[in-house]
Amino acid sequence: MAEPVSSTATTATLAAVAGLALFPGIDAATVLGAFAGAAVFVLSSDSLGLAKRAMFFIASFIAGCLAAASVAGLLAKWMPIEASPASAR
Repeated sequence: MAEPVSSTATTATLAAVAGLALFPGIDAATVLGAFAGAAVFVLSSDSLGLAKRAMFFIASFIAGCLAAASVAGLLAKWMPIEASPASAR
């Protein structure tokens, strides 16, 4: 059984990410991808304290949101296929 504090914190964080994705001009896939990447990064570092993990989470979430377009552009140059819904036919 999960602790009530961790369940509440998880629910609040996911609600904030979902709410952030509702703003116009912000891509929901970018926000959710940055959140998932930041969560994996922070959860894999057990040796850090709670405050450092929180700061690393915020930093990696912001970096993921800002770097998503440029990294996607670099990956599109290296991949030989077109990754758009129209070419899936």
